[in-house]
Amino acid sequence: MKFKKKIGVDLGTDTTQVYLGGNGVVFSEPSIAAFNNRTNRVVAYGAEAKRMFSRTPAHITVSRPITNGVIADFDIAKEMIQRFLKHERIPWSWSTRMVVSVPTNLTEVERKSVEDLLKEAGANEVYLVEQPLAAALGSQLDIHQPTAYLVLDIGAGTTDMAVISMNGIVVSRRLKVAGDYLNGEIMKAVREELKLNVGEPTAEEIKIAVGSAIPQNEKLEVMVRGRDVTSGLPREATIKDTMVRGWLHRPLKLIVEGVKDLIEAAPPVR
Repeated sequence: MKFKKKIGVDLGTDTTQVYLGGNGVVFSEPSIAAFNNRTNRVVAYGAEAKRMFSRTPAHITVSRPITNGVIADFDIAKEMIQRFLKHERIPWSWSTRMVVSVPTNLTEVERKSVEDLLKEAGANEVYLVEQPLAAALGSQLDIHQPTAYLVLDIGAGTTDMAVISMNGIVVSRRLKVAGDYLNGEIMKAVREELKLNVGEPTAEEIKIAVGSAIPQNEKLEVMVRGRDVTSGLPREATIKDTMVRGWLHRPLKLIVEGVKDLIEAAPPVR
C-alpha cells in the first residue's frame, strides 16, 4: 500500500514555507517572482527575485503574486509554487496531500482559488486551515478542551486574530494592517521627517533592527542609506528606536483596537 505524503504549506504574502511532519520546516523562500514582460515568462523566484527589487530594467516586473493572503496573479503564483515544490528537500509526488494555512474570513471564491492553485501545482488533495487555528496547533495549545484561547497572527499582508476553543474558531477578525503596512509607515515617515527616500527592504531592516511597541531597556539605533529627497544623491541617516516607536504607534493601535473588538464579539462565558 502506498501512503500519501502529507505536507503543510504556508502561502504568506512575504514568505512561503513548507513543513514536513517529523522534519519541521524544510523550505522557506520569499513569495516573490520576477516576470519578463517581453517573453511573458517568470525569470526568477524567491530570494533571487527579492534581490532584484528596484534593480531591474523596465521590462522586468518584480512582484508578489500572493497579496494580503489572496491570490493576486494566479498564473505567476502557480508557476512559483511549482518551482518551490521541486526543491530537493521536499519529497514530492502526485499523491501528495497538502494542508494549507489561509487567512480568516476568505470568501468562497478566494478559498477555491487557493485550492485550485495548489491542485494545479500538483497536489492530489488540499485542505485549508485558517491561520489562527494553524498557529494555535503549531504552538501546541490544547485547543481540544473547552478553554478559550485568543490567537493573534501578524503576517506581512494581514493580521489574523481569533478566539479558539473545542477544535474550532469561535469568532475571528482579519485586518489589512500588518508587516507591509508598518513598512509603508516607516518609508513615509523617513521621507517626510528625514527627507530621505528608502525602499521597502530598508524599511523592513529598520523595523526589525529597532522597531518596538513599548520602550526597551536598551536604546537602539540603526544607520541606513537612501536618496536625498531634494538632491537625489545617496545619503545616510541614523534611525533611533524612539523615532520608529512614534511612527508605528497609530497602526499598532489599530491592531489593539481590533483585538478589543474581537473580545467584545466573543460570546460570554456561561
